[in-house]
Amino acid sequence: MKDYVSKVEFHPNGFITNVYTTDGRIISYQKAILEHEEGSLGGLEESDALSYMKRMEY
Repeated sequence: MKDYVSKVEFHPNGFITNVYTTDGRIISYQKAILEHEEGSLGGLEESDALSYMKRMEY
């Protein structure tokens, strides 16, 4: 079963600190991107978090 993003938490400086999933996990944004690219994590498209996360990698 695929896990989905339920909440994205930001630090006051604008960086993503945690990504919460529907399975109750709390993961880093790096892990969220990796899992999304592997196909095991959904919901980033809907939250616009994926484009934000990719911009922060540069």
